[in-house]
Amino acid sequence: MLAQLNFRESKISAKGAKAIVEVLRVSNILTSLNLNQNKIKDEGAKELAEALMINKTLRALKLAKNKIGSYGIKSICSALESNETLTELDISNNIMDYLCMQAIGEML
Repeated sequence: MLAQLNFRESKISAKGAKAIVEVLRVSNILTSLNLNQNKIKDEGAKELAEALMINKTLRALKLAKNKIGSYGIKSICSALESNETLTELDISNNIMDYLCMQAIGEML
């Protein structure tokens, strides 16, 4: 069974992220998702956050270099407050500001 998906540098936009979210909503085997170096931005991150509230199998999510700003980071951090499965999150090299750092601190 397929447990890992790697879409690194695949030119995925927020619209593409929305399609991936549909998989996350119903998947009960996917444990790792790599979306590093795409362009999902805040809109795609918000979609992913909604899926993280439902998904109970994903353990690793890589979102580095996706042009995600404070709105998207805050959405993901908020979703992770109710997610007990995800243990690895890479949000490096996005558009981080004080609000992002505050949301990360509250999530931890």
